[in-house]
Amino acid sequence: MARNAKFLRNLKIDNFIEDLLKDSSPNSRQPGDKVDAAGPRVLPDKPTEPVTEPVTEPVEPVAEPVTEPVTAPGTEPVTAPTSLQELGATQKRRNRRRVSNPSRWKASSRKKLYQEGKEHVNSANKKASAKQVRTLKNCSTSCKYKCAKKVTPAEREKCFTQFYLLSQNRKYDFIAMTTDCTEKERQTCDEPHRKRTYSFKYHLNVEGEKVRVCKQFYLGTLAISQKPVYNTHMKKNQTTSTPKSDARGKHAKKCISENQKEQVKAHISSFPVVESHYCRASTERQYLEPVLNVSRMYDLYRLKCNENGNTPVKESYYRFIFNTEFNLSFHTRKKDRCDQCEAYETAVKQNMVGQSDEYHQTKHIANKTAMRQERQKDREDKDTLTVCFDLQNVISCPRAEISSFFLQAET
Repeated sequence: MARNAKFLRNLKIDNFIEDLLKDSSPNSRQPGDKVDAAGPRVLPDKPTEPVTEPVTEPVEPVAEPVTEPVTAPGTEPVTAPTSLQELGATQKRRNRRRVSNPSRWKASSRKKLYQEGKEHVNSANKKASAKQVRTLKNCSTSCKYKCAKKVTPAEREKCFTQFYLLSQNRKYDFIAMTTDCTEKERQTCDEPHRKRTYSFKYHLNVEGEKVRVCKQFYLGTLAISQKPVYNTHMKKNQTTSTPKSDARGKHAKKCISENQKEQVKAHISSFPVVESHYCRASTERQYLEPVLNVSRMYDLYRLKCNENGNTPVKESYYRFIFNTEFNLSFHTRKKDRCDQCEAYETAVKQNMVGQSDEYHQTKHIANKTAMRQERQKDREDKDTLTVCFDLQNVISCPRAEISSFFLQAET
């Protein structure tokens, strides 16, 4: 009986709460009703006619099939991320953000300007002027080919512009098509030690036709010397008569064995690391001791290789493995903001700050200021010994700046 009475009492309370919530909804109020200040109960002024609502047949919701993840025996099911934060946590960076970009190197930029004939600073840190059409001699009077009368200045400028729009290999092709190399036709002296054994003929393309010009006119139009013309014909294939491709910077690189690569990775992994202070949820980057850097780590690696009788790799390759295979850094976190300050700044940027947010932020700043004042008082008190701990800031102990100490980290 006591159990039944308790059940009935709970049922009456549930029905009362349900009726109270139904009466307090805006759709249940009539135009002449008054709301009691003490609660949400509706007090009618006069009896009103009941409002009849159209009766609609309830539509049963279609249940979606629930698929359970199929997992192998002895393993835990893998669940998909349910929020953006979890999705971002599954897509963390695995390496450092600094990766080599050869297109932005100074040498690459200098080479591009040189190929285009523009003004640049060469490798000797000297300013090189831009290429332009040159007139080396008066070809209208003192030239047997009368080059200046056959080719106008505008046509020379057009040849110059089209030439410097080509890549280095295409320039070799242009020189090979517009010049001819043959054995010298006659011996003008009896000296056997004369070096010249070939004769060259020069042409320019004017309106689709090859026009014979002299050497000075040809070289001045393209703003080049005799050397590229000579090397193009001396190095071309004798069977196909095609010039050899530019081989500068195309040398075969020394292959590094997989064993040496694993030794570098094992040495980098031997150093103790710590995680970020407040940013563990948004990044996987770990931090080494601030007294270290890549150069010092490489010195320790080379010392270890000398002790073990191994051949060390170059510092550039060591740095490449450090930047691409690991997500490590040396600098300490200068400023880690708490969740309260970060959420408030985000709300300010989005113009979504409410009164409660202002109140909590003001209280938070007041507590922080009081804490700092109290800490400053403890620091100024010379008679009392005070120890302050930051339980979230992990510091690897013991710490030392001795080379042999780092080498013992593996053991």
